[in-house]
Amino acid sequence: MPRRPSSGLEGPRGGLSGAGNQASSPRDTLLTIAEVLTELQVARSTFDTWRSLGSAPECIELPNGQIRVRRSALED
Repeated sequence: MPRRPSSGLEGPRGGLSGAGNQASSPRDTLLTIAEVLTELQVARSTFDTWRSLGSAPECIELPNGQIRVRRSALED
């Protein structure tokens, strides 16, 4: 069977590369608080105030006590 020309968008197995083919989408990426603060351009104290008021993106506390924010929660 002849091989069709590559479009440049195909992954290593011939399917289209993108979020649909990955185990986890980029929207599920866990961000550190430092990354969130940089992206939002706010101080840690501001973010902590938002958390206490319930207006910050949903945070996830890891077993080691560190806090992470899902990319999708930040975008929403």
